[in-house]
Amino acid sequence: MNQNKKALLLVIGIILGLFIALSPVIVTGHWYNVSKVMGNLLVADFSLRTISIIIGIIVIYHAVRRYFNE
Repeated sequence: MNQNKKALLLVIGIILGLFIALSPVIVTGHWYNVSKVMGNLLVADFSLRTISIIIGIIVIYHAVRRYFNE
């Protein structure tokens, strides 16, 4: 695989990972805010935001790993 294609895949992977990590903010329109969410929804909101950040970091990690391994 040539260097330009590897670099393009790396950039796409990083952008996709950032989009996944920030998707709860994009959908709801605000960062994590305790005053806007109440009760059990607070736990669900926190869990969803945490999981999306973890998945975004994993996507970025795989893009960087693929860039340096191939």
